[in-house]
Amino acid sequence: MTRENFKKIENDLRSAVIHRRYADVGRLAQLFCAAATASAKPLPPGDPARAEIARHVEEVLEWGRLMLSVARAMNADELRRLPFLRRFGGSVEPPRGALRLDG
Repeated sequence: MTRENFKKIENDLRSAVIHRRYADVGRLAQLFCAAATASAKPLPPGDPARAEIARHVEEVLEWGRLMLSVARAMNADELRRLPFLRRFGGSVEPPRGALRLDG
């Protein structure tokens, strides 16, 4: 696994999270972890690069978990507002939350 391929998979995963493509997130997270494993496997035990790969994977997955939690909270908030908005306009759409984070 080349560093460019590893970075591309990471970027694809981040993009899926940011654009709320939930169907792709699980598949890309598994692909990302498999790519990390493939990158670390040839390194000798105790090599600092292995620890760096593990730290990076944990950081990316934690970022994804946090972003998905925020997206879920925003969706829940929009759903809570629907009865109130319908009272005043029938089919009024709640404002769509926008989330943009630099990876």
